Amino acid sequence: MDKKLIIPDRRDMYLAIGMVLCGFFFWECGLISYESSIGKAVFTIVICGVSGSYLYANGLRQSKKSLISLALMAVLGISFILFSGRTEHAVTLPVLAALYLYWVALTCGQTMDGKLSLYVLGDMLKQGGVIPFVNYETCPIVIVKSSKGKGGKSILLVVVGIAIAIPLVITALILLSAADESFNMLVGKVLNQISWRWLEYLAEFILGIPLAFYLFGQAYGNVKGDKQETMNKKSLSKFARALAKFPPLIGTTILACLNVIYIAFLGVQITHVVKGLPKDMSYSEFARQGFFQLCDVVVLNLVLVIAIGLLYKRKGRAKKLVRIQMALMSLLTIGITFTALAKMFMYIDVYGLTQLRIYTSVFMAFLVIVFLSIGVYQFKHFNIGMLICIAGLVILIAFNYAGVDRTIAKYNISRFEKGSLGMMDEKLMYSLGDGATPELYKFWKKTGDAKVAEVLEGLPADSGWCSWSVERELANRARDKYRKEK
Repeated sequence: MDKKLIIPDRRDMYLAIGMVLCGFFFWECGLISYESSIGKAVFTIVICGVSGSYLYANGLRQSKKSLISLALMAVLGISFILFSGRTEHAVTLPVLAALYLYWVALTCGQTMDGKLSLYVLGDMLKQGGVIPFVNYETCPIVIVKSSKGKGGKSILLVVVGIAIAIPLVITALILLSAADESFNMLVGKVLNQISWRWLEYLAEFILGIPLAFYLFGQAYGNVKGDKQETMNKKSLSKFARALAKFPPLIGTTILACLNVIYIAFLGVQITHVVKGLPKDMSYSEFARQGFFQLCDVVVLNLVLVIAIGLLYKRKGRAKKLVRIQMALMSLLTIGITFTALAKMFMYIDVYGLTQLRIYTSVFMAFLVIVFLSIGVYQFKHFNIGMLICIAGLVILIAFNYAGVDRTIAKYNISRFEKGSLGMMDEKLMYSLGDGATPELYKFWKKTGDAKVAEVLEGLPADSGWCSWSVERELANRARDKYRKEK
């Protein structure tokens, strides 16, 4: 893009200032910290407010589809305020970022397809990687060109002067303090009266500048800048057709070989169900055996099906054989997934719940939907991208609002009280987040358990205001009650 063609107006200047503030808030709200809760929600509000105001000022109005994306961001953002689960936050944050990029694209009418489909992957590549970096330098250009007025230029020069002066002043103070003890004492007294919080703010401001340029480039690029029109639905489809050079007979052979193995494996599993387990194997041993290996097989199948689906030629009679084998693999993979989930449920019945057991089970349940969609798609084409995206978002929202740590503690304690499960060990109790603390407190109040008492003695890491959440507040109140009653 030609820098000379950039003629910023007041709206662009306000967007530049707003995105610089967003860059600052990214660090101030602690988005990279697993402790941050309400901070993530605040940043979401700020970035949507700044971007939404800029889009509205440029005459772009929200459509039904863009409002749905905005509503989904609100639902996920609220979960940050209510819950403080680390894994939930780690999974949700990139999804929230993708929703924001898609929302801007929808509002600007820059999506590749008129509906949610597999082309959303192309949208993510374009909106998250191409447009922001193609327009990356526009933010500093807008700031410089907007400051050419008398007042703006003076402010810019003062800011530049202060930035240059800071390291020089620090160097001079160090040298002069070393040269004279009295001056050193004077400097020490002055520094003791100064809060050093401003240095942290300055660091957050500087670190936020690269992100500000990125965010500005994405919003500005969709409205006025380089939209990379050559990257569209047509070009993406052409690229996909260019990739499809894999002989379908090879793909059929690969899938058929694996399908034979999977049929044999499922046959053995059915035998266990009908005839029972070998005499030297208990149900707990059967449950513990091979769950994560089965998860790996399912993921391997997903990668293989996607790769062959993208690469094989759509010509000739052999393409029908590929579709049949892909549908069969999808069906067999669903069977393997149910086998893995059955093992997991048996394992949970014997050993109780943990975070990893829930996370993997939820992921496997999602993969059942994915493979079911892939299998049906081989015989009847439909909007598979929309179905998978909606299913993934529904599962993610349910996952966020389920209160995983509280559920684990409540289930395991209930089973222990009924005598059907041993009490959780300290390692598991320490790994649970704030959601489990009120349940542990209730258990301690009933039993006075020493191991639970040690866990309640602990405090969450203090990350300032950004770490607050309803779940963490309830945990802190439970700890306060414990300390008063112990």
